[in-house]
Amino acid sequence: MKETHRVQRPGGYFVYVDLVLPTLLTTIGRSIFRVWDGRRLSDIESNLYNGRFSKLHASLSRMLIENRYESVWQKR
Repeated sequence: MKETHRVQRPGGYFVYVDLVLPTLLTTIGRSIFRVWDGRRLSDIESNLYNGRFSKLHASLSRMLIENRYESVWQKR
């Protein structure tokens, strides 16, 4: 995720689909497991905004334990 801005050409598209945990579960997981890779939705979006991407589409399907997030971004 952090290197996406480096390899994507300006005008190129990046499609992201993943299962993301709700913020509370991610915070608990990070405090218990030091090597926790659970990403919060805010982490994902801030990495892409900082990498000079514009969000074209985003959808979040909420489920009981995990959420399905999909988005389409374009490099500025």
